[in-house]
Amino acid sequence: MSSYPVISIITVVLNRAKDIRYTLESIAKQDYPQIEYIVIDGGSTDGTLPIIEGYKRNIKHLVSEPDRGIYDAMNKGLQMVSGDYLIFINGGDALHRPDTISKLAETIAHHKPQPDIIYGECMFVDADRNHLGTRSELRKNPLPETLTSNSFELGSNVTHQCFLVRSSICQPYDLQYRLSSDIDWMLHCIKKSKSNINAGCIISDFVMGDATSKQYLRSMSERFRILKRHYGLLKALNAHLHMAFIRPFQ
Repeated sequence: MSSYPVISIITVVLNRAKDIRYTLESIAKQDYPQIEYIVIDGGSTDGTLPIIEGYKRNIKHLVSEPDRGIYDAMNKGLQMVSGDYLIFINGGDALHRPDTISKLAETIAHHKPQPDIIYGECMFVDADRNHLGTRSELRKNPLPETLTSNSFELGSNVTHQCFLVRSSICQPYDLQYRLSSDIDWMLHCIKKSKSNINAGCIISDFVMGDATSKQYLRSMSERFRILKRHYGLLKALNAHLHMAFIRPFQ
């Protein structure tokens, strides 16, 4: 790998015609030349695909077909990655600034040895793209100065939209989890990583949505199973008592 890496960006999307353009524009405006962009559409029927096709010049791989859910789609994207590092910026979300990827590449290039994971802050936005505050500000759950396998003991404090990882340490998402497999996936990456760097900047804009009570309860159930798998029963129970008060569903 050269000192300046090829960075793969994966977007998975289904029926996001109202806001997919924000995602596509944020990647198209990046000032970093070594980007591999992969888009996995789950067979949208609302006009999403024609919007995506308008950005074909920026897309190396485009697939549009039904899938078995978001993590199945993300696994399809993983199979196509040829870059040194990868990040997921899914439909509706966006890179925070046009120089976001170049800043991350600079961080990689200037650290010896080069890190396996670079992570940063997430800006929450509403449907009109108004800034609501960073995840740390709104969730009262600060980004860790040093990310370790113990950092998620009280729940996730890094979002997958702000998690750039060396592609060689990635594994497929576990499809037994329908809503929270990203937490399990990030923990597996962290456990394999030898060096994690806080980028010290906002990486992505994340669209706040209104999760139903059913989704929230299912997500919490999955998170409990994931934390129990990685940390054991007592720490999983402690984490869920903590999350019951801060309600960090994202």
